[in-house]
Amino acid sequence: MRPSNKAFLAVLCAAGLCGTGSWAASKGSGNSGTELTASVIPGSSLTWAQAVSIAFEIDHPGETIDASGGLTWAQAAEEALKNNPSLREARLFVQQGEEGVSIADTGFLPTITANANATRGGGQTQQANGTLLDNTPNSYSGSLNGTWNLFNGFATIGTRAEGVATVRERQAAYEQASAALYLSLGQAFNQLAYDQANIALLQDVVDRYHADTLYQEQEFKAGLTALWTYEKSESDEAGEVWQLNQQRYSLQADQQGLAVLLGRKPGASEDVYVSAPLTVSAEAGDYAAAEEALVKTNPTLAYYRHAADVADAALWVAEGTRYPSVGATANLGESGTGAFEYNPPQDWQWSVGLNVSYEIFGGGAQEAAVTQARLALRQAQTAAEDQEHQLKAALYRQWLAYLSDARRLPSAAMAVQAGEDRYETVGALYQAGREQYLDYEQAESIYSSAQTQELSALLAAAQSQISFRNAVGVTLEQAAHYPAP
Repeated sequence: MRPSNKAFLAVLCAAGLCGTGSWAASKGSGNSGTELTASVIPGSSLTWAQAVSIAFEIDHPGETIDASGGLTWAQAAEEALKNNPSLREARLFVQQGEEGVSIADTGFLPTITANANATRGGGQTQQANGTLLDNTPNSYSGSLNGTWNLFNGFATIGTRAEGVATVRERQAAYEQASAALYLSLGQAFNQLAYDQANIALLQDVVDRYHADTLYQEQEFKAGLTALWTYEKSESDEAGEVWQLNQQRYSLQADQQGLAVLLGRKPGASEDVYVSAPLTVSAEAGDYAAAEEALVKTNPTLAYYRHAADVADAALWVAEGTRYPSVGATANLGESGTGAFEYNPPQDWQWSVGLNVSYEIFGGGAQEAAVTQARLALRQAQTAAEDQEHQLKAALYRQWLAYLSDARRLPSAAMAVQAGEDRYETVGALYQAGREQYLDYEQAESIYSSAQTQELSALLAAAQSQISFRNAVGVTLEQAAHYPAP
């Protein structure tokens, strides 16, 4: 909807052009009619012509957006998967968990240690008859020891199971981050596509209004129309110029936002354009099928389920203290005294053993730990159930929103067609002198508004499509294969 004169003046005031002054009308002579002036600061003023000149200034005159070399959706998804800091952090977190499983695996293997010792000394020992004998208290020893924990009440098995569940939990957390990035990246991609399309649309509208202004100027100079008609045309054009500039500002902000999601450094957003138009590529589909996919694949639900698996494994570890521990040991060693040069060993030994230990009473700490672990498992299972209910409710809301927004598109397209037909019909009648200017202006306004509303409806449907897929649990890896977000 184009602004009226009053709205146009409000635009100038918002831009700081009218300050604390006011607008005033004064009579002129000749064809000048009523000349409007705007007080900018006390004691100074802008003429109507000066105000129009300022309002018509386009921040990027002559600039057109060439998105032919812009990012496709597949390229944007690939770049984000490779460079987005949040995803890189999540991948490293998974790798840390995998190393934890490797550490837990060592509990199933024996431990072998080697020990060696050598000492050298010197001295003499006096005999009873006064004779001094050399004393060389040199000694050495060496041993090879092995221990193997054969059974510790399933604690080792539980520890490994806990590590595996933790890895799966972290993988689900990565998929959560990927799904969240898909939502943010997809909507940012669509927003940029909307910005580009809206700039092109607004540029066409500005051109159309400018042609109207030139026509009204000629009519006014020829004395065929009133001054207010010419001024109204100018103010309408100025309002459209303002909207065009505002959209350009939005484009720059949205370019920066998309660049950050792609993992680019701040300030590297000037060349970020998208080559794909706004697209709604699928119907909302059957809700039951979407709900089934959510239960099977949603990463948030998987995260809570794996968190319950971690708690279950922790219960294994806690219950392991109720069982005896069984271990095996083995030792082989030798020792001797004398010079360091090789001598046959003076002493050697070997041993093997089997150890069994069982804690009969530990002050109740074991049972308390088991009870605590069991309660933690119940809490994790309850959280998973609650999360499933919440996700299903959110999915239903997004499904309805997607359905509503998608079904709005045909009526929006019909409104554009009707607005265009009316604009062309009324325009022809106005040129023939059979319709008034206000009728023509209204038809033009309805047509422009219908075009803008159709583009906004397409953006809303495209964003709802992403939100719906995100509610199902689609990750960026999966969405990268879509033709559009």
